[in-house]
Amino acid sequence: MIKINNKYSLSRLIALAAIFLVAQFAQAQCTFTVEKTGNTEDNGQVYILVDATTDLILDVVDNNPAGTNPSATFTTTSNGSFNVYAINYSLTDMPTPFPSIGDPIANVGMDGGCFSEFLNNFKPIECLCEGEDVTASYNVDAGYAVTYVLADNNGVIISSNTTGVFTTADGLVIGQNNIHALHYDTANPPDPIVGSAAGDLGVGDNISSVGTTSPGCFNVDFATLPLCVFLNTPLPAVIDPVGPLCASAAPIQLTATPAGGTFSGDGVDASGLFDPAVAGTGVHVITYSLGVAGTCAADGMLNISVTGGALIEGGTATSICGGAEIDLTSIGASISGGATDGTWSTAGDGVFDSTTFSTATTYTPGATDIANGSVILTLTATDTNGCISMDTLDISFKGIDCGNFPWDGTITEPGN
Repeated sequence: MIKINNKYSLSRLIALAAIFLVAQFAQAQCTFTVEKTGNTEDNGQVYILVDATTDLILDVVDNNPAGTNPSATFTTTSNGSFNVYAINYSLTDMPTPFPSIGDPIANVGMDGGCFSEFLNNFKPIECLCEGEDVTASYNVDAGYAVTYVLADNNGVIISSNTTGVFTTADGLVIGQNNIHALHYDTANPPDPIVGSAAGDLGVGDNISSVGTTSPGCFNVDFATLPLCVFLNTPLPAVIDPVGPLCASAAPIQLTATPAGGTFSGDGVDASGLFDPAVAGTGVHVITYSLGVAGTCAADGMLNISVTGGALIEGGTATSICGGAEIDLTSIGASISGGATDGTWSTAGDGVFDSTTFSTATTYTPGATDIANGSVILTLTATDTNGCISMDTLDISFKGIDCGNFPWDGTITEPGN
């Protein structure tokens, strides 16, 4: 509803006849052009973008003189609710204070001036994310009712209700959506009216047909000034792929775009440092959430496979006589789980007849091995994912030369 300052003649007040959103939205912002038609050039006209939550002025476009078809383009830098006001004012008696960024909208003209008052309860812009519900609101006068109508840019009705809540199921689409509030006197409603009864306007009809048979009493100003809703496409979050990884591998730093998000999942901290050993073997779902205020953000997800590597058994620890050879085929060494062969190595100075697991049969200890009384042999294998696994075999040497007679190295205590 447009109220008129009693110092300003009706003939000089230009009704806000239409709002056109002519620029497409872009991710976390909405750009739109507001146009008010029919103004005369001897008046000033100012457009004001206001944060609907704080009622503080975010932007001001002053058309002075207003011209025949003035307009203003605003860009909101985040999602949210925004009010747009258009004020006509006398060039010889301007409102004081004049609209200024950062000031409360209620302060405009507090000290005087000749100007049209603001639109009441008018929220033309809602920047929302795909999947969010849209809620339109309008203060209903006593004896009046309101019907909310979702229509396309040509005024064709898509859906309607009395709650003001619309979802994608009601016809909301990515981009521009127009919601009208039809405010009418219940004792003298327009005919036809938007509703579900026989003869009412419905889906496919045009909202401009309201009251064409009998005007009744209703607010046409808001009906021709839709609540314009932009639904933004979610900003995609993408984690750069990694893996498969070995459980024994060092922690790896995950990366994702756009920057500024938070990671979560098994074995990963908020910054994206993923530790395969902490995560353990298996497939782990890692989530990357932007959660940036004022943006539409879809979580990114990545499956990271962690493999435990080949299964290695170095054999059973054993003791042997003096410098006897070690039979590698009888100590229980084995390789399985993604690897078919491996390599023997020694921490001492002995030699293998072959360091390849599949062909090795003996290890002959060296002088240092015997002098130390023990040696550690290591069996290493690499699986098909490149993961390296290893196990050790402890060999100890008895301080006795077993000679050539058949003795197994067992010492029997005297008397036994």
